Amino acid sequence: RTDEPETLGLFILHEGPLGVLNGSLEEGDYDDLREGGPVRIRRAGGVDRWKPLALTLATDPHLIRGQGRANHYWRKVAEPLVADHPHELAAAIFRAHAQRDRPDIWHLRHKQAVKVLNACVERAPLAVWKALRPHLWPLEDALLFVIGFPSEVVDRLPADEIVAWVAEPPAAQAAQRAALVARLTNKSMLTDHSLAARIIAKYGGDEMVDEAFFGHQISGAGSGLLSSRWDELRHGLEDVASSTKLPRMRAWARKSAASLRKMIERERQHEEERELLLR
Repeated sequence: RTDEPETLGLFILHEGPLGVLNGSLEEGDYDDLREGGPVRIRRAGGVDRWKPLALTLATDPHLIRGQGRANHYWRKVAEPLVADHPHELAAAIFRAHAQRDRPDIWHLRHKQAVKVLNACVERAPLAVWKALRPHLWPLEDALLFVIGFPSEVVDRLPADEIVAWVAEPPAAQAAQRAALVARLTNKSMLTDHSLAARIIAKYGGDEMVDEAFFGHQISGAGSGLLSSRWDELRHGLEDVASSTKLPRMRAWARKSAASLRKMIERERQHEEERELLLR
């Protein structure tokens, strides 16, 4: 407490802070606090004895997927645990995101849990990758899992680990895994050192991989005319093609820009036709 509460001037037995600490009742007096300043009391065991319970609550998928104030309080319980339990928290958040047998639609990208997940990534990116990896195969489950997944996560995880996972045997699955990673990458990160560039540099030229990265680039909503948004993306891809030192990245960017050029022409025709109909 930083000030005295208002009272009604009635007789009371005690006025000041009180609490049961270390198994005994502690009572403070406002006069003592004014003279001596704040009193700090060390508790036996501190909050550590409550951590197992807090971790149980913070990793409960039902609480992670909670709504309103309940989810706000879940976040308040989870955030202090990030320093010591990033893997457990990330794994629980991924399990909550993976639940598709419930009637409510819950996408991690738009929820409070993504803030806790980002804190886990900052604390222990390798631990988060180890928690994420089991959800990326088999492919049928993974394609559902990536829906609504936040785009800022995977690019901050250890790229060497992800590239090695894509390359794991059997070799026939490498292109499928590379195409899956494409859906998780940040669209705006296409520099030669980005995860997307490393995947394209190794698997570019494979039709499945090329289409996955291209489809990811053009997906999503936006403001303004679709042809204008695509034209802006085309210019960006042409810049990538002219600046990259990776041959397969250059080939993919040029091919994608050419595809966009055709799509833009068709879309502009449709936009003109719609405008005429509205006159």
